[in-house]
Amino acid sequence: KSVDFGRRVCWNKYQPYNDLPLPLVAEGTPPVFDPNESPALCCHVNAISGRARAITIHLANQPGQDAKLPKPIATPIFMPVGTKGCL
Repeated sequence: KSVDFGRRVCWNKYQPYNDLPLPLVAEGTPPVFDPNESPALCCHVNAISGRARAITIHLANQPGQDAKLPKPIATPIFMPVGTKGCL
């Protein structure tokens, strides 16, 4: 099968947004882990501005893990990443 590299390729990665409002949760709200949907991850949407969202990600403790870990992760987050090429 030949491929036309002159044509633009679209994988529909970015689906259109719908108009349904996301439920907002206050910062500091304890996580609720649903064993049927997501037993290890809980996301709370804290604020919305246009298409941007401020979210808190909570990860469930694993057996044998320190009870103080993991701590909630607030997004958006700046995480500098370096590679050998930039050093």
